[in-house]
Amino acid sequence: MPAEKPTGGSGETLPDGRYTAYVENAEVKRAKSGLPMLSWMLRVHGGQHDRAVIFRQNMLDFTKDAGESDQ
Repeated sequence: MPAEKPTGGSGETLPDGRYTAYVENAEVKRAKSGLPMLSWMLRVHGGQHDRAVIFRQNMLDFTKDAGESDQ
């Protein structure tokens, strides 16, 4: 599932780049497919886009045991 576009306080899209941010909220949700995903809300700290919000979603994969390699 693609991540939502990062947006500033007024809804504008943030330019590509690296930002210092902190996790303001994170929770496990279900995607439309029924699979678990981690939904993040990050807040930019400092710089020109201070306090802008970035939303991210990462699918969770529990099909492998911890430490199991792909090799």
